[in-house]
Amino acid sequence: MATRVLIIEDEKVVGEAIAEALLSAGFEPRWVRTLADAPDPEGFAAVVLDRMLPDGDGLELLDVWKGCGMALPVVVLTGRTGLADRLDAFEAGAIDWLPKPFFPQELVARLRARIAPAGAGPLVSGGLAVDPDTAEVRVQGEAVSLTPQQLAMLVLLMRRAGRVTRRSQLSEASERTVDSQIARLRQHLGPEGARIRTIRGLGYRFD
Repeated sequence: MATRVLIIEDEKVVGEAIAEALLSAGFEPRWVRTLADAPDPEGFAAVVLDRMLPDGDGLELLDVWKGCGMALPVVVLTGRTGLADRLDAFEAGAIDWLPKPFFPQELVARLRARIAPAGAGPLVSGGLAVDPDTAEVRVQGEAVSLTPQQLAMLVLLMRRAGRVTRRSQLSEASERTVDSQIARLRQHLGPEGARIRTIRGLGYRFD
């Protein structure tokens, strides 16, 4: 069964281009044009969310989902390119951000990097266990609560264990913001956090 991706985008040309690119890449897109038409995100592997919609700011919906414990990957699209706008998206729970205009193929590539392959199952390494499908993280058997951004970063680092992951691969945010997120992630992981090593001038590596 194809991986389902929800698109919330009011611009016809943009929405059609995203849906076509996702369909060509083997995904099953569902496209709506307003916040009111957005279905329950349950059953979707990821969401592509525009900020400026006819009935409000897309981040308002993201805030609601976040409050309900939703942890699936959300990529925010926006014509606003200021640092404050990017930070607003990440603070609302988005894991990635793309400025308009953009190439639909790049969006597809970003989604592929964030969505767990079907049947991939939990990631287990030492005392750390992560289930991307349920957003469950355990350290030495104890449940740990992470933000969607921190979870996405941890999953990517674990999948690339032993290899350097650049800051730009982890997030579109500034290097300082990425470093801050990694610092918080390490704190949440306790002794397992030391396994996320800083590779000076390059990024991070999970050992």
